[in-house]
Amino acid sequence: SIAVAPDGRVATAGSIGGELHVFDAHGRLMAQHEVGGRPVRLLYDAHGEVLAAALSASGTVALLDRGEVRRVAVGGVPDGLAFSSHGRWLYVSDIAGGGVSVVDVARSRVVQRLSAGQTAGALLVLPR
Repeated sequence: SIAVAPDGRVATAGSIGGELHVFDAHGRLMAQHEVGGRPVRLLYDAHGEVLAAALSASGTVALLDRGEVRRVAVGGVPDGLAFSSHGRWLYVSDIAGGGVSVVDVARSRVVQRLSAGQTAGALLVLPR
């Protein structure tokens, strides 16, 4: 998986190793974080301040913010990720159970679960 921040930083994750790598815009390694859980998707918020990783093997999402990794249990098999336009909410799809968890990013907790049919994969939040 790969995600690009507005300032050109690039984050990568390998589902086999369970690590996140963050590179600057010139390709130099800036940070490496062990998150485990088989990361399958990455996404920066609109400001490039928070990096989210769907950890499909552990039913969690990792939030990387200012060098700190926080984990939020969302259940199921997390797959798709989408931040709200203001970055307060992170939507996480469960590809096995068909739901979408709404995560309060600042509080690192699920505040709502939405039904999304039998399966829910990729997500996209459209601005109003």
